[in-house]
Amino acid sequence: MKNLLVYYISILSPIGILIWMAFNCESECFVLGVLLYFIYRNFTDGYRLYSLGLIAKKDIYKTNICLYQIKFFKSLYFKK
Repeated sequence: MKNLLVYYISILSPIGILIWMAFNCESECFVLGVLLYFIYRNFTDGYRLYSLGLIAKKDIYKTNICLYQIKFFKSLYFKK
């Protein structure tokens, strides 16, 4: 996931599903969707950092820690 456009598409595409769920599903279903989205985002961010060579594959789980992602903020969202 070295391409920045592919990364942004992969993190923003589930937002449409979450918006649809907010208006058409039960609140419990929407909350579950939001929780799954945060888990998905953590692994997506970890995979991007791994593919850029900034972290090792065994450290992908560390992206669940918010401060760990802030350390790589510029590389994660702006580096090509």
